[in-house]
Amino acid sequence: MIMQTKTKMDLTRGLVIAAPWIGHILDGRKDWEMRSQVTSIRGWFGLIQKGSGHVVGLARLVDCGKALSQSEMIRNIDHHQIPEDMIRRGEVAKWVIPWKLADIIPLERPVPYQHKSGAVTWVSFSSEETRELSRLRQVCGAPSSSVISTQTRSL
Repeated sequence: MIMQTKTKMDLTRGLVIAAPWIGHILDGRKDWEMRSQVTSIRGWFGLIQKGSGHVVGLARLVDCGKALSQSEMIRNIDHHQIPEDMIRRGEVAKWVIPWKLADIIPLERPVPYQHKSGAVTWVSFSSEETRELSRLRQVCGAPSSSVISTQTRSL
């Protein structure tokens, strides 16, 4: 099924992601970021490597799925890259909601940003950071339409 989704084009925020998961996203092996809560946010954002002070990539958040059971988590390892033994041991039982990513762009040179106190999941970028990241998105030839058609898949 094809859906059209309005997305915000300016890169006004970034998502903090720990290693090794951020590396899997940047390498193109992971297109679901597993989280403990749903989000209504859609559109372009910066990929922030936890603790680095840098935006290391760009991506589009295109969908947020429902909470997955253990068997659904195991069936979808190709999307989230969490090893089966971690799932079976319950190490990731809290992180079962897939945030579905598309158009992932690793940055050749990480872009420094100012991490505001209290920001844990989403970080709001300054106007200067937003301009630079939006420029990089355009330079990379990422889609620029504010209405983007996406292919949806069911589990």
